[in-house]
Amino acid sequence: MTSTFASEQTARGAWQIWPLRLLVFFVVLAAIDIGCMIGPAWLTHSIGKHADPIILVISCMVGIVLLIAAYRLLVRWTERRSAGELRAADALPLLCAGAVIGFVLFCAVCVVLFLCGAASIKGFGGTDKLAVELTLAAFAAVGEELVFRGTIYRLLEK
Repeated sequence: MTSTFASEQTARGAWQIWPLRLLVFFVVLAAIDIGCMIGPAWLTHSIGKHADPIILVISCMVGIVLLIAAYRLLVRWTERRSAGELRAADALPLLCAGAVIGFVLFCAVCVVLFLCGAASIKGFGGTDKLAVELTLAAFAAVGEELVFRGTIYRLLEK
């Protein structure tokens, strides 16, 4: 992974000022994130109602692609480097490790809530909305990782 110092040396013009890069990255990525959530509801006139699950899945998948493409373009444009931190070769092992760790942490929280009496198990609800939930979780995860790790933590690491 390229350090902030290397990206400072390759950044050009006003982009050498890291708070400006941070602001631009955050605004662009947040706008894409918000647009992919509000846009489908607005287009289908379902604001305040449950949106069509197929539209939600498509919106989230488009959002993931747009977020990654925007991040890569912003890095190339402002820092004059490729976004090596998004290499496809590292994606599958890191995705599997992250999914396992996240699942274990989620289960640990559920167990603690159950033991404290704050949660109860009422039964199995089915898997009919599993694709929507997994796609929403993937969209949230990609957005969070790009905004926080890819932008904020990377630019503030010095």
